[in-house]
Amino acid sequence: AERDQIVAAVEDSRQEISQNRGQIQDQIASERQILSRSQPRLKSLDALHSTLAHVQIQGVSEQETLIEMDRNVREQRALFDSRSATLREEMAVVEQEIERLNEENDLYISIQSRLHAQGYDTPVLARQGLVDLETRFLSLRAAEAAANSVLTTRRNVDMGSIYEQIAGVWGAFTGREGWQVHIDAGGIPIFNDVENHQFDLSQFSGGEKTALLVILHTIIAQHFSETDFMLIDEPLEHLDAVNRRSLIRFLIQAYRSGRFRQAIVATFEESLIRKYMSDDDVNVIHL
Repeated sequence: AERDQIVAAVEDSRQEISQNRGQIQDQIASERQILSRSQPRLKSLDALHSTLAHVQIQGVSEQETLIEMDRNVREQRALFDSRSATLREEMAVVEQEIERLNEENDLYISIQSRLHAQGYDTPVLARQGLVDLETRFLSLRAAEAAANSVLTTRRNVDMGSIYEQIAGVWGAFTGREGWQVHIDAGGIPIFNDVENHQFDLSQFSGGEKTALLVILHTIIAQHFSETDFMLIDEPLEHLDAVNRRSLIRFLIQAYRSGRFRQAIVATFEESLIRKYMSDDDVNVIHL
């Protein structure tokens, strides 16, 4: 709508400029004619003034006649000078207006050239082109929104079994059953407990986030990655003793269930690792 208003305003301005320019040019021509007719009169008055100043008239009072005629000549000259000054001021205003109109006309020509460069012969065609372009853009946005909605729905349906696995492991890890899990359109995991309270990553502690990310990566990588190896750096940090043991047991169980073939875990929790040194599936390397 704003583009349409701009195009219409430019067209109206161009027409107004053309009309004003013609009127002003006619006015300038008229004023110049008046000025050209006044100049011979001024010259004749100057000649008469010069003659009266040197010639004596017989039978009348020369001094009074010369004074009167001189006064008339001066008044006429003053009137002419005033009129000339007024005309010059009007001419200056007219020239400024012409300059402004020329600038607007140049701008209009520039806009017209740009329209032609874009393949439009008239502002009306340009406006229709803009409408068509906006229509296509809105159609693409609607298609994008529909595609995202379909993808989100399909993802949640196709990943239903994976969500159930994550919820089961997280329930065993936290000791609270009844969790439900899904991933929103932005790829953020959302958790709902048995009382339907909703949690996202920002609401978990630092240790819980680490444990949750290990669980998510382990389960999702099993289904969507060909890599069967994991490298985890200090996942036990910030966890309490119970959750440390729970995470270690989860990793051992994940290995035994075939989620990966090998996982290397870096940790400073030596006292905890000693408890699992005797496990056949755990190798401990001290550095």
